[in-house]
Amino acid sequence: MNQRLNSKTLIGLFICTGIVLSIYTHSLNRPWIFYDEDAIYNETVSPISSSFLEAVEVIQTFGITNNLSSSNFLYSSNSVNRINLLGIPIRSLTGLFFGKNPFFYHLFNLILHILNTCFVFLILKTFFLNLTFITRLIIILLTLSWACHPAHVESVLLSTNANATLSYLVFFILFYDFLKTRGKNNSKLKPVILPFCFLLPMLMNEYIIALPVILFVYSFCENMKSNSLQQSVKNTIKETYPYLTGFFIYLIYFLLSSYKFSQASPFNSLILFFERIFWLSPQIFFHYIKLIFFPKILSIDQTSFVLFGESLFDPYAIFCFLFMFLWLLVPLILFLKNKKTYWLLITSWLFFISIMPFSQFLSPTYCMAAERYLYTPIFFIVFGIALALSQEFLNSKAVIKYLITGFLSLIILLLSVRSYIRTSDWKDNISLIKSTVETSCNDLYKGWRIKALSKEMRAHNLNKAKKYSIKGQNYYYTALKHLKKEKYTNEPLILKSYGLDNESLLIKTIHLISYNTFTDPEDDYRKYLKLFNRYEKYLDRFDPKTLEVYANLLIKNGEIDRSKKIFLYAYERFPTSPFILLSLIRFEREIDKNLNRAKKYLTEGLKLYPYSREILFETLRYYQLENNLAEYARHSYLYGLRAHSKFTYHEALTGFLTLGDLTNAKKTTDKLLKLDPNDPKTLYLSGSYYIKKQDYNQALALLNQAYSIIRQSGSDEQLAFNITNTIAHLYLALGNTTESLHFANEALNYTKNNPENLVRVKKFINTIGISP
Repeated sequence: MNQRLNSKTLIGLFICTGIVLSIYTHSLNRPWIFYDEDAIYNETVSPISSSFLEAVEVIQTFGITNNLSSSNFLYSSNSVNRINLLGIPIRSLTGLFFGKNPFFYHLFNLILHILNTCFVFLILKTFFLNLTFITRLIIILLTLSWACHPAHVESVLLSTNANATLSYLVFFILFYDFLKTRGKNNSKLKPVILPFCFLLPMLMNEYIIALPVILFVYSFCENMKSNSLQQSVKNTIKETYPYLTGFFIYLIYFLLSSYKFSQASPFNSLILFFERIFWLSPQIFFHYIKLIFFPKILSIDQTSFVLFGESLFDPYAIFCFLFMFLWLLVPLILFLKNKKTYWLLITSWLFFISIMPFSQFLSPTYCMAAERYLYTPIFFIVFGIALALSQEFLNSKAVIKYLITGFLSLIILLLSVRSYIRTSDWKDNISLIKSTVETSCNDLYKGWRIKALSKEMRAHNLNKAKKYSIKGQNYYYTALKHLKKEKYTNEPLILKSYGLDNESLLIKTIHLISYNTFTDPEDDYRKYLKLFNRYEKYLDRFDPKTLEVYANLLIKNGEIDRSKKIFLYAYERFPTSPFILLSLIRFEREIDKNLNRAKKYLTEGLKLYPYSREILFETLRYYQLENNLAEYARHSYLYGLRAHSKFTYHEALTGFLTLGDLTNAKKTTDKLLKLDPNDPKTLYLSGSYYIKKQDYNQALALLNQAYSIIRQSGSDEQLAFNITNTIAHLYLALGNTTESLHFANEALNYTKNNPENLVRVKKFINTIGISP
């Protein structure tokens, strides 16, 4: 009997897996997507190491406490800085196995989604005791209504979301385990292990932060069906304390960590708090409800579709608040009157709790809405339906059963078709951007994405790229004209704080328009500066990116003092902004010529963002100006390790050899020979290292190889001279005057444009005693 049950369960899992694969398999071979996936292929967050030892070296060198700055200043003027302790190690591990092959990343995320689908199936199955054919079919259909939902396309196809999908896998495993073992304290070890099972994914990202609260509410509702309030609370705490322990441990870590939220405007924090909870969040909540039940418009810019009222007491805002309030209150009242409606209470409350972290309830974030945030909220809608059907379905008439089954089948068909169509939008960058533009109802967002399309088209059709760039610029001006006409007098402070009020959006539009002057040298920057100057009275509405652009326009106009004031103002308000720190480093070094202040910002930047290639490169320029060869060589090596840069590895090796630091020279030599064993400069510098080590045979082998390569390429006369001249000296030191003379004469061929080298070679030949 158990075998039959197991085999039927496997068949159900196989059907669910097969249908999910039929939707997503065709998307596995797509190229990298510009939307966030550049973090992988451009290695913007952390490097992809070439070996396990190099991955270990990277983590030992740069650590795991790299700050991740999350922001998109068109979505809002907010930014969040946080440290995910396991983020870097997980990225290093996946990079080690997958390299830069998009297929493996896409496959990995799809496998995680399939595993999650399997656990959703098992979770739903726990509520159906009498597993007839029709109930098994219902379980499959309910599972597919979650797995095939179009809102999940972004979660599954976006490779950078894999850490979140992995966290959700832990979420579903722990939830399934809780359902199966609730109230069974048959293990003394489990209460110790469970907090860490919760903490591990929380150190990758915070997506499952609601799990302990979800389990607490679910346990409490279950206990309240048959117990008093006091006994229910007691039982609930007993059943969920391991998860609550993990939650409080994480809370302590969170409070002690460098998590920082940066908001655009210094308004009254208490007013902002109440407006965020009771005005902003309900409207986002209602948007998510619409997106779940009517997933017609899907976009990577889902934030642009969130509607907000024009004032605190706007009818739409009031409606959204009442909707959310009744969403929570009505099921509670019904439950207190009739315990059989507990499934409705569980559905509404668990859905609400699961969506809280993504609706600005817990804290402000930069993104108002995204489809990938609905991964668990949709599950709890399906979960509630499963609870309801498990109570009433088996006792229903056959006609009702068939109607429910038919209705669910139709829903699955519609969801699957919509998901498949959406995956086609993701087949490449151009398709994804075009689909985003087509669905957009906002000129500002349209212009922004058309500009992205122009950038993507440069590699394919330069004329088309220029046309798209002009089209995008025209959309910006249309948005600017529209925003100037709009006049809102009672906009809530929270919109001003988030940079979503009319003036802030107008300033953001000017910011985007003015980018053109940095890419088109014929474009007159002064017209953009005039636009900015008109709105300088709203400086507290400027997001950090806009402040940076404004300051750079002032530099172009020769207004250095004003530019410096803007940079310092931006730094005062956004002290952890990586690009503001970079701008200040460059300003102090290149314009103010103040290396001490540049060093101050460099030190802060490296502490916050040790993996930042831009900040690391600025350290090279700083130590070069300071004439500090030891630090220049060390940071050249660090930049080479972070960015796989041959140039900075060459600089590092040259510095280490000059300083006589053979230990670091050896390490750098090994890196260079692994990075490109046929690069003549690498071979030349490596040969120089082995000369210092007095391993002349190895030095000769490398130098001869370098000479052979550069003779064929005929490039870099100075390097060719250095190679042949070094070989000549090395042969002379080894007593082989014939070969020494041969390479000295070869060196003469590379002195045509350098009289100094000519004199050196002739002098060397004379020392051998033979006239050239």
